[in-house]
Order: sequence, then structure tokens, then C-alpha cells
Amino acid sequence: MHRFAAATFVLSALVAAPSAWAAPCPAGRDTSLQKVAPALWSDVRLSELFRAFAVRAHTSDLVIDEHHLKLTLVSRRAPRVQLPLALPAPYSGVVTLALDVPVGGCVDVDVVLFDGALRSASFAVPALLRGAVKSGERVHKTIEASAASVVMGPQLIALGDAPGARWYLGQGTPDPTVLLAESELDAYLASLAALEVTLPPAEQARVDFLTVERRLRRELSSMLPQARQEAIERFDEAALPKAEQALLRFWRQQLLPAASPTDARARLLIDDEVEAVWVEGQQVYARASGVSPTVEVPLGDGAARVWIVSTEQGRSTTVHDTHAVLRKGELYSVAKTVVQHVGAGARRECLRVEGALPSRQRIYWRDLGSPPGPILGTEDAYRPPFDASERTVTVVSKALGGTIFPPVPLVHSYTHPGSYRWLLVADGTVRLDLIDDDPLCPLVVKDPLVRP
Repeated sequence: MHRFAAATFVLSALVAAPSAWAAPCPAGRDTSLQKVAPALWSDVRLSELFRAFAVRAHTSDLVIDEHHLKLTLVSRRAPRVQLPLALPAPYSGVVTLALDVPVGGCVDVDVVLFDGALRSASFAVPALLRGAVKSGERVHKTIEASAASVVMGPQLIALGDAPGARWYLGQGTPDPTVLLAESELDAYLASLAALEVTLPPAEQARVDFLTVERRLRRELSSMLPQARQEAIERFDEAALPKAEQALLRFWRQQLLPAASPTDARARLLIDDEVEAVWVEGQQVYARASGVSPTVEVPLGDGAARVWIVSTEQGRSTTVHDTHAVLRKGELYSVAKTVVQHVGAGARRECLRVEGALPSRQRIYWRDLGSPPGPILGTEDAYRPPFDASERTVTVVSKALGGTIFPPVPLVHSYTHPGSYRWLLVADGTVRLDLIDDDPLCPLVVKDPLVRP
């Protein structure tokens, strides 16, 4: 009898253990979650789960560009939500996510917001996921998973770090802004494998393109110009969804040859460490015996794409990608890592980014100098507080992993003073212009003897 009582006690303790994970409720009055974190209250997929709670205590902190909330939530009813899975046709799926928090119990949650929208919410309480994947009307695969914690966002939920422990939310396959984030494409394919879901040919073509696009992001600086062009030429734009069509158009614009619409020409002076120079996707200089180290190049409308190839440890490699404003009849020095206007003097540049994203999200951008510049919008101009031979400007959005477009930092070397404006077009094209007279950022002449 004594042994039975002891066993009963142990079993009861194990059964009761999950609720012990909940945080002790601090003293205080409850506040509506809608008032403290309206983004959680109104989230299109997760609001049903969050509306099961009120806020007992909260703190707030701004970390660079992200708003971090630490909330202690008190449960008013069983927290659970039904969610659709992002699967390719003919598959569909629905899961129910439940958190083990007793009514009246408290739980701590870390929330990250960007521009007022939810990026992620992390609950350190046991979570249970149940549901099924269907192929047409037939049940293809049942789902049951649990973990001691859960991380969720607008388009995914994760129970632990094991492969296949992530589920992507939505209708059809996920938005590319999710899959283009670091490692998310591999994680999505692992989740499909765990669900025994295979991609149809159209979706496989999409994944093949995103795989190559990821390689371009990660390895572009080490890929020779010919390899870049071969990587992007083989895709059929008509075979891709609209979002990826814009992304393919961007890469084609950036990597394939472009005809110059004008007869104007500028002259490049090329130093001894440069093996080859490409302008607008076409080779204009290749080092060889007897070849002059100067070359005339045609000028287009706006900034020219310039790629510089050098030799590193006995092999040729692309050492610099730049967009340079070249003007008729002027001289430019092409060194191993820079294109510089010979008579530019001290630069007094400003930065601007305008236009539209294919995702229709608001544009945010920043200069990635040291230290990085502030997060800015399309109505802002920014004058970096330090000189540099090149700038890197990147675009961010409220999407979890950034934005689909432009997919890489915008790198260019300044060749003239003024305001450099990146114009992003929703069809996938990008343009860099020099604005000589910019009311948002007028030139400041520090030395009257130096031409601005």
C-alpha cells in the first residue's frame, strides 16, 4: 500500500508538472492586451491565441530598429488557435496549437515588433500541435508534436530546433520573403519532407530558382562575371510566380549585358592589379601584353554597373561590384577595389532610397557603415558622418527575414558629390541616380577652395 501511494504521488506530480512551467502571477491589475500590444491583438492568424490573455506586467525596449516587449500574460481561457499550413497544391492542412497554461495562470512571453508589426513571439511553456495534411479529400498525414517552448510568427511556428519541427502558415507555398531569409528554404523543404509532401513541377521550378538566387546572395562577390550570367540565364520568367518574376528581373538587370542608350563615353585608367573590367555586364578590358591600361566606355542614363576582376592567390576572382556615376569626357581611376573620379576631391554625398517593393510593403533602408546609419524611410535623406570610398545601402521591411527586393546590399563607389538616389521599381528593376540639386540634402561646402 505504501509503494502504491508513492507511485500514485509520482504519477500525479508528472501529470501536474506542465502547469508548473507557468510563471507565478505578479501582483497588479490586468491590462487589455489590445492596449499594450495591438499588433498581437489584431494579427491575422494568431489573434485568436493572444486574445485568450490579459497583460499582468510588461516592459518595453527599443533595440536599434526592433521593439522588444517582455510581457507577463494571465490566461482568461484555454489558449489555442487553429492555423492553416502553407502547402503546395493538391495538399492542404490545418493544425491546432495549444499552450499548457491553466486559466488564471501566468506565462512570460518575449515579443519582437518592427514598425508596429509582429516579427516573433516566444513562449517558454509546453505547447502541443495537432492536425492533419490532406491530399484532396484523403488524409495524407496526421501531425502531433509537443515541446517545452514555442516560437511563432506571422508565417511560421517552431517547436524546438529539430529538423522538421517548423511549420509554415498560409495558403499555398510561403511568401518568398520568408524563404529567402537565412536557412529558411532548407527548413521549409525539411518540413515538407517530414510531412511526406512532394513538390509539383511548377513549385519545383520555383524552388530551383530560389536555390540559385540564394547562391547569388551568398557567393556573388566570389563569382566571376561569366558564372553570374550563366547562373541566371537558364530560368524562364513565365514559369515563375509573380513575386519571383520580379526577383528574376532584378538579377537579369544586374547581371546580364545592357545596351547603352547614348553615344557619350568616359575614359577609365586601370591600375596594375586589375585583370579585367566589366561595364553594364560586358567586358571592356582584359589585361594582356601590349594592351593599353586605359579604355573608353559607353555611358548610359544613370549609374553604370562596374565589375572589377583581380588575381587572388593565383586565381582570378571578382573583387569589387560597384555602381558608379560616369560622365562624358571625364577620367576615372579603376583600382583593385574602387572606381574613383580623378578630380572629385572631397566627397559630400547624401543617400536616398525611393520607389516601391513587389511585396507592397513600406520601404526602410540604412547605410551599413561603421557605425551603421539610422533606419530611414523614402521621405528621408542621410549624410554619412564619415568619408569612405564605397557605401553599402540595404533595404529592410517588416517581413521576418527582410525583403525580397532588392535581395543584396546596394554597393557603389562614389565618383561625384551630391545625393545618390536608389529608385526601386515594383517590376524588379533598380536605378541609381545622382541628384546635383537635392532640397532634402543640399551640398555643404567645407572648404571654399574645393569645388563642391
